[in-house]
Amino acid sequence: MAMQAPSVGTSFLRSWERIPLIQKGLRVVGSVLSAKSISLSRVPLSAAAVILDQMSHTAGAVTYAVSCTTDALDGAVARATNTVSKSGMLYDTLCDKLGNLIPLTYQIALKIQLLLSQPDTTGAAGVFIAGAASSMACNVVSQAQRGAPREQFRTLTEGEDPSDGAEHMPQGENVRKIQANIWGKSKQIIECLSLLAVMGKPDNPVVMTTAGIGLFLSSLLTLKGTCERARVAEGH
Repeated sequence: MAMQAPSVGTSFLRSWERIPLIQKGLRVVGSVLSAKSISLSRVPLSAAAVILDQMSHTAGAVTYAVSCTTDALDGAVARATNTVSKSGMLYDTLCDKLGNLIPLTYQIALKIQLLLSQPDTTGAAGVFIAGAASSMACNVVSQAQRGAPREQFRTLTEGEDPSDGAEHMPQGENVRKIQANIWGKSKQIIECLSLLAVMGKPDNPVVMTTAGIGLFLSSLLTLKGTCERARVAEGH
């Protein structure tokens, strides 16, 4: 199976994984939890964050922050334990998007409610809603580019095809359609930080505006990553 080294940007984002003590810790985690189970935990954690947010914004934000850590942890564990696979990468991207779509939908609903009750927040809430909506739409487009629903389901349910090294990933046309790139990783960081900020301070106009701009930027990065992945998949 052909292998391909990660890009410079992606390698830089993964540099923390190469610290010996962290490598050991990742292997310990991997002996207890598989990378896929860590990916799958993202969705219920995000749902729990939304539920807790209705009781305490701090509790909701902290729980969402924990859910965000699974994005870095699942891939790191897979690489540390040499269990990187095509299905694992798809679980990662799918769960990351669902994990953000849940709080995005919730926050849009809150901002619409805020618009109706406090018309003076129209500008800030409007910027957030526009940014969040564009981010949601681009997330859907990005996931759709990874294959038809039936094709993605087949990938999710197929057997493991692990790599033979922690610094490499399985390759091939179908894998290149799935795996994330530096643009997608940057998008995920900005999207998570924007959501985390607005969950902590949901009624603050400055936070709403900043988060909305951040989410709009994340949508542009998503589109850039989608285009780049299509180019690489075509072998150009």
